[in-house]
Amino acid sequence: MSETVLRLFGHLELWHADRPLPLPPARPQALLTALALWRGQWCDTDRLVGTLWGEHPPPSALVNLRAFICQWRKLLTPQNTLSIDSRRGAYRLNPGDTVIDIAEFETLLADGDRALAAVDPGTAASRFEAALELWRGTPFSALGLCALAEQTRLTELRDRGRSGLVTALLAQDRHAEAVTVLRQAVAAQPYDERVWARLVSTLEVAGRRADALAAYRHIQGLLWEELGIAPGRELQAARLRVLAPTS
Repeated sequence: MSETVLRLFGHLELWHADRPLPLPPARPQALLTALALWRGQWCDTDRLVGTLWGEHPPPSALVNLRAFICQWRKLLTPQNTLSIDSRRGAYRLNPGDTVIDIAEFETLLADGDRALAAVDPGTAASRFEAALELWRGTPFSALGLCALAEQTRLTELRDRGRSGLVTALLAQDRHAEAVTVLRQAVAAQPYDERVWARLVSTLEVAGRRADALAAYRHIQGLLWEELGIAPGRELQAARLRVLAPTS
């Protein structure tokens, strides 16, 4: 049987046999995304209607919801893996053997953590890299605030994965690659002093003292101009290590 892949990072995508399947319009896509968000749990129709149309759904919302379910079943039936189950007043997504990118992302991160704990930085780096490559954009973006908690959880996992990747790269003296990952991290987390401190320290270890000081000055200015605060102890300590005389 050919593999079916459901991609939830960024815009919804559904692939079968290495080919993208044509998708219905935006609101039916949001329905499948919502069912995927609840990970196989039964979801009653009132909750689905509220997710798709908000507090003031049209009178035809329930009829439209059932039509969307029919659309998806026609699309999914030939693949014989991903399906939508129903019972009175509720639906759930049954993934079957479908590969879901978020589940794969979580598995790869856990593998990376185990490899780090086993002092196997090469394997850890490959697992973290594979996980981070799956992140094509904010997951469940079509659902707005309904998905905020899950988006926050997954973003925190991504940030932990980046941190683990840097640790694995530094353990192999792959400083240039670690700097690249940290540059990506500070672009995504521009006010995170912990990440900036690690970038400054990594640049210093790589022998790039001028770049390390430039990075410090950048975040120092950003914190003052945007937040009206000075760098904290960890970031200041990273700067002092750069300025310390070398033996």
